[in-house]
Amino acid sequence: MKRHLTAWMAIAVILSCACAGTSRGQETARFHVHYRAIPLHGSDVSSPQSAGTGSAVAAAVSTTPSTIPLWKYTTTASRNNGKTYSGTMVGRSPFFHGARTTNINTILVPVTVTIVDRQKNRTTFDPNQTDAACLPNGTLSPVALVQQSPILTATNFTMNGVAEEDSQYVDAFQRANFFDAISQTGGRYHTRLNLLNTVPVSITVSAPSGVVSDTSAFGGCEPVAIVDVNALQKIAEKTLIPKLKAQGVAPTNFPIFLFYNVLMNDGPPTDVTNPNCCILGFHSGIGLASKPQLYSVADYDSTGIFLVDDSPMTLDTEILSHEIAELTDDPLVNNATPAWGHTGQVAGCQANLEVGDPLSGMTGFPPIKMPNGVTYNLQELAFFSWFFGSPSIGAGATFSDNGAFNTDAGEICR
Repeated sequence: MKRHLTAWMAIAVILSCACAGTSRGQETARFHVHYRAIPLHGSDVSSPQSAGTGSAVAAAVSTTPSTIPLWKYTTTASRNNGKTYSGTMVGRSPFFHGARTTNINTILVPVTVTIVDRQKNRTTFDPNQTDAACLPNGTLSPVALVQQSPILTATNFTMNGVAEEDSQYVDAFQRANFFDAISQTGGRYHTRLNLLNTVPVSITVSAPSGVVSDTSAFGGCEPVAIVDVNALQKIAEKTLIPKLKAQGVAPTNFPIFLFYNVLMNDGPPTDVTNPNCCILGFHSGIGLASKPQLYSVADYDSTGIFLVDDSPMTLDTEILSHEIAELTDDPLVNNATPAWGHTGQVAGCQANLEVGDPLSGMTGFPPIKMPNGVTYNLQELAFFSWFFGSPSIGAGATFSDNGAFNTDAGEICR
């Protein structure tokens, strides 16, 4: 059975064109990273569209006591002849000057996944357990590693020569993203994840919706689970979120579903004609646009089977950095932008404010060493100005948080 699954994985890699030479013996292919954003559904949210008129970013707080903090913006796009766009972000407006820290109440939900194959064999992937063979600091589980990571713990960053101190990664990114606005108040603006609780849950996924695959042929440290993303979305929304209401999950907070070495495929993972493996995370929301239950799903990867800049690396919290930044800047997945594309994971064109997609698989943010002695990987992220056009209002007057983008997205993608 293991031989069959490994063969399937090799076929999927070839079909995905995720091929690259490596320096490790007989390895001939590894996976490129992919992510997904699923628009708010079961709601009154409208499709992405441009809005009224205006010449600069303006903002209004739209938060109510029944939601996490949200703010609205309006901006004109120099990339699209001054056309005006509007949208919603998580937090408080950086354009309302003044010292302000906004806490986004967060619940970390480690999900233990048991895969049951057609022969009724059971394999468990548990983010609550230590894994000395594959994880740094073998005394820490993936859950503890995330809790102590720059995703949830403040540290110091430098973004394009600008010090972003005492910040979580996405907080530092958002400060750099709107540097021109927040620097007028001395940079005392923060949007922080406030971890309220960690609530472990367990799910079982049976074939054909889930399989286990050996990764040793690709230099992987551990086997992986591969799960139908559509089945996983259904489990999250129909089972886990309702069940977790008793533990406090509500539209006033943000649950992060954390997996360990669990990948996603668009469709049944045993279908080798479907090359859409591997999705490493997604963000979405359910309910009304006026009261959305936002959530994200992310893998903690220890396998080393993925390529960044065509080099293999262990992603660890890079996936979380992508998903949380995108949920922050495009929470309802309806923040329209002038069309862009042909970069990162996007082969064609997109027209939304997904700040991770233009650089996914391309470049990482410089690794950050935390007090626990562990060095964490994070993804570089595109600034607001990259989507809408010059001049940049971001740190260093550039267009991403580590300078990979020195210009905006350019001509409208067609």
